Amino acid sequence: MRYTRSLIGNATVMHYLQKVVKNGIVPHAQIWVGPDQIGKKTFLANHLFERWCEQGNACLKCLTCRQLQHDSYAGLCWLEGSELDMATVRSVIQEAAETNFSAQHRAIVITQAERLSMQVYNALLKLLEEPRNQITIYLLTNTLDPLPATVQSRCSCIYFQPVATEELTATFPDLADCVGLANGLPGKLLRWQKPAQRQQYLQQLQDWLDIVRNLPIERLQPATKL
Repeated sequence: MRYTRSLIGNATVMHYLQKVVKNGIVPHAQIWVGPDQIGKKTFLANHLFERWCEQGNACLKCLTCRQLQHDSYAGLCWLEGSELDMATVRSVIQEAAETNFSAQHRAIVITQAERLSMQVYNALLKLLEEPRNQITIYLLTNTLDPLPATVQSRCSCIYFQPVATEELTATFPDLADCVGLANGLPGKLLRWQKPAQRQQYLQQLQDWLDIVRNLPIERLQPATKL
């Protein structure tokens, strides 16, 4: 996991996270909502460094910071929602109940939370309702719609918004011509900093435009009537 000195966009979210770390009042269950490549994972990584650093400032030198950098911090459980099954959930819940845990801070992160099954949501409810051993649960999702109301009602929600074109242009001056294609998602521009990735996307876009351009006009007429 990497600490990023300069986050891109969503300054309101950044200031809120800094405030809760400073106040020491962090909601035990949180839902982070925003499209892929908006920066949710990057913001969360920074948040954990700043919250758990032994010096209180993401020093990147203390034992905890070094373990986070090498993805070896025992108190952090990072799971992909698309791959999460009941066996894993039961194991996580059992581990959460243990009091003789070595790490001072503990968190469970579940990405792609919109892809969890209803069975998994129901199994997680107990953790959301009854926080154990100061564990914080972070659910990262593209949209709130698939998440049951019972889950949403037990969590604080943080919303990420597309980044303004002006800010993206200032951050990626070498990619100014591509900013309009990024739809406010800095993750796309970070990928496009690699010429091969950028060229691949532009070729795919051109191929799609060629397909549309060559469609018979009668195929497009129904769409014009909508």
